[in-house]
Amino acid sequence: MISYIKSIRKKDDRSTIALLNVIMSFIIKGISILVSLVLVPLTLHFLDTYEYGLWLTISSILLWIDYFDIGLGNGLRNKLSEALVAKDMELAKEYVSTTFFVLLVIATCLFGLFVLVNQWIDWGSILNIPHAIAIRVANLLIFVFLCVTVSFVLKIVTYVYFVKQLPVVNGFIYLLSQLLSLFFVFLLAKSNVDARLEWVAYSYSASTTVVLLLFYPITFCVKYKELAPSIKAINMNRMGGLMDIGFKFFLIQLSSLVIYTTSNLIISNKLSPEEVTPYSISFRYFNIIFMVFTIIVSPMWSAVNEAYNREEYDWIKRTMKTLNRVLMVLAVVVLFMILFSDIVYRLWLGTSVIVPFDLTVLLATYVFLLTISSLYSNFLNGMNRLNIQLYTLVIAGIVFIPLSILLLEVMGVSGVALALCIVTLPGAIINIFQYRKVIGVYYRN
Repeated sequence: MISYIKSIRKKDDRSTIALLNVIMSFIIKGISILVSLVLVPLTLHFLDTYEYGLWLTISSILLWIDYFDIGLGNGLRNKLSEALVAKDMELAKEYVSTTFFVLLVIATCLFGLFVLVNQWIDWGSILNIPHAIAIRVANLLIFVFLCVTVSFVLKIVTYVYFVKQLPVVNGFIYLLSQLLSLFFVFLLAKSNVDARLEWVAYSYSASTTVVLLLFYPITFCVKYKELAPSIKAINMNRMGGLMDIGFKFFLIQLSSLVIYTTSNLIISNKLSPEEVTPYSISFRYFNIIFMVFTIIVSPMWSAVNEAYNREEYDWIKRTMKTLNRVLMVLAVVVLFMILFSDIVYRLWLGTSVIVPFDLTVLLATYVFLLTISSLYSNFLNGMNRLNIQLYTLVIAGIVFIPLSILLLEVMGVSGVALALCIVTLPGAIINIFQYRKVIGVYYRN
């Protein structure tokens, strides 16, 4: 990490912004990780292992809503960056306004459709839970779904901060959401309320919505008035530009979603919600590595896009070389995390949850493979090189569900983790080779 900071001394504005983002993000993300670590045992104590696993499964299903933007968010991320580089503020405002309008229409349709079909969904069969609990789940999901769809629209502010190369602000938004959740769950833990699953669901889902409601006026009424969505600036002709690259992002997101969020549902459906808990605990432990690396990589997408549009390929190559050194350091950290995992689990959660060692090793491997892949995919996304990522992720998404079910029958929960490793490895390798090929072509030209 020290070598990384030294390597991006104030050579240019882009590197300076990236450096400042990394430093501030480490502070914010460090607090966020601590809050997350406190939230797990506090929520687990308030609920029981079964209900906690059930909530984790429900929340993973709700993540699907975030990906129904049909790629508009990431399409906006690249197109808005191009408009700002060209200093075309009218075009930039049109991109933001059009995206906001379409997201609002999608969210309204999704919520209306869910209210209509919710009573007909057999949550008992899907989640492998008793009928009485299934009725409670159906009822709590109305409010939770409303919060998620409102956040779905308001999250447009996060794309603006990404384009402005200020992912640190998005980290702060996430931290405030976590702190608010912690506050609510702490109050619940001190009370004697019934319907505990419902109150946890309300607390977690409302926290994100409240924080985004706060940041929307800060972003568009104070900080970036020139980009504020307006009815007059809606131009549906801009959808072609947004969707040209955005739809590819959507297919990539959808495939990633199948791989990364169906694990809890498969475990709950085939085994029990209770079995989701040790899987989730181990994943959260090693996901700290991915979160730390994301702090460094987050500014790179928009920075690489800017460098790519200005044909500054030397900067891209230097930055990638430095980040590969960071990956080597993280590999050593992951090894030590595996070796001391049992001690950490006991200190963190006591004896309430037992995590098998083979599950720990496999999830550590998966998270590190995902970290490698995300580094190269961020750079490729910034250079608008999406086709090969798209093909590999679609194939991985198709293979993952049957493979994970097959391995689960043989190995239990660890089989799902092994399936994640198997489908993630080819994508990581292909991303590395594609990046090297793209950079090589630019230098030959």
